[in-house]
Amino acid sequence: MNDRDLPLPLDDPLPTEPQVVSFLREHPEFLTRHPALLAEMRVPHLAGGTVSLIERQVEVLREQQRFLDQGYRELLQIARDNEDLKSRLHRLTLRLLRVRGLKSFLTALREGLADEGRAEISGLLVFARPTLGSGEAIRSFVGEEGPERAAFVELLSAGQPVCGTPEAAQGVALFGAEAREVRSAALVPLGCRHWTGVLGAGSRDPDRYPAGLGVEFLAQLGEVTSALLDPYLPGPRPRPRKRVVP
Repeated sequence: MNDRDLPLPLDDPLPTEPQVVSFLREHPEFLTRHPALLAEMRVPHLAGGTVSLIERQVEVLREQQRFLDQGYRELLQIARDNEDLKSRLHRLTLRLLRVRGLKSFLTALREGLADEGRAEISGLLVFARPTLGSGEAIRSFVGEEGPERAAFVELLSAGQPVCGTPEAAQGVALFGAEAREVRSAALVPLGCRHWTGVLGAGSRDPDRYPAGLGVEFLAQLGEVTSALLDPYLPGPRPRPRKRVVP
């Protein structure tokens, strides 16, 4: 970089038009060395008010450049958002891996959804019974025949998370008394081996989990949650052996 390319100090006045004209005359190669500046300049064609073909082509190129710049900014923002989602899922997974015991796991899941998933209200339903030696009941585990399951048959069959306004029966089943406050929610199907369930993240903001929101992060969250919940749930019961009579 030579001296004439250095930016002016902030306290220096801007050059006047005659100074700019004089500079360009003394340095005719300036625009060649700075083609991006040429694309931003407007040089009208003074020929009876008509627009020359070259001027029109330049304008088209400018429009294309603006379109490309906007697309680049959008892609950059998407990349940043995806990186943020990946980091939040990683932190939530580590939080769940550090706990021991079913109750501690459920607490960590609820707090993790609030911190990393930005869920103001969360809920969990597991259509099975946990393998707890004490036989202690936990509200989230409603059994295979729990009546709450009827509200999620379509979700469980599709096996993909959905976002938007939950149905009334779904909201009550997942969020209980807080269902009336939920304006948008993400419903994530769970399952592993011989059990199924649903994880819900709700918000009072209708735009937090809008319909059509990308669900890749939620699908990965469902896989992690299912895998870590599975050890607390019973496997298939062994079939009784037939007695062979000699």
